[in-house]
Amino acid sequence: RGFDGRTQRYRYSATGQLVHSEDEGLITLWHYDASDRITHRTVNGDPAEQWQYDEHGWLTEISHISEGHRVAVHYGHDDKGRLTGERQTVENPETGEMLWEHETKHAYSEQGL
Repeated sequence: RGFDGRTQRYRYSATGQLVHSEDEGLITLWHYDASDRITHRTVNGDPAEQWQYDEHGWLTEISHISEGHRVAVHYGHDDKGRLTGERQTVENPETGEMLWEHETKHAYSEQGL
């Protein structure tokens, strides 16, 4: 039991990855690809978050459904793998209509700062 009186349980794979957690009746399953990167998670069988990667293995998107809308953060990288931008979006998953968007760009000096 935790300090708050709740019982939480965790299960890990043979390689140490969290694959199953239970807390107050919520069962969360964590899924990984062949490169040991997290790909998605479900809560009580329903989709929760999804993670996507490019051919270099760099994270390109994290998304989830919130109040019926698809919420995502898209990541851009340069050829050295440095983060060049983040774009946050909210869209209607049924129509694809963009409801909100915000973008942040990152630039680096010659020294990589």
